[in-house]
Amino acid sequence: MTTHRALRQQLAEIRTQGYAINDGESEVGVLSVAAPVRDRTRAVVAAISVAGPDSRLKPALLKLTQAVMETAATASRHLGYRP
Repeated sequence: MTTHRALRQQLAEIRTQGYAINDGESEVGVLSVAAPVRDRTRAVVAAISVAGPDSRLKPALLKLTQAVMETAATASRHLGYRP
C-alpha cells in the first residue's frame, strides 16, 4: 500500500467480501486469512485468523477461507450477532 486512497479501497473490498487475505505482504512465503467476529451491537470484537507457509495453504485457499468465515460467523452468533 502506497497511498491512503489505495488503503481505503482495499479496506472497502475487505468489508464487502467479509475476509482479508495476506499473501506475503507481512512476510515473504507466509499466507494468512482472517475474518471478523462481531458482537450483538455489530461491533468487531475479535478476529479468526489462520496463517502458514503459502506453499501449503495456497492449494486449499478456498476451503481455508470458507472455514475461517464459518468459524467467525459461529463465534459471532454465540456473541449475539445477527446479520
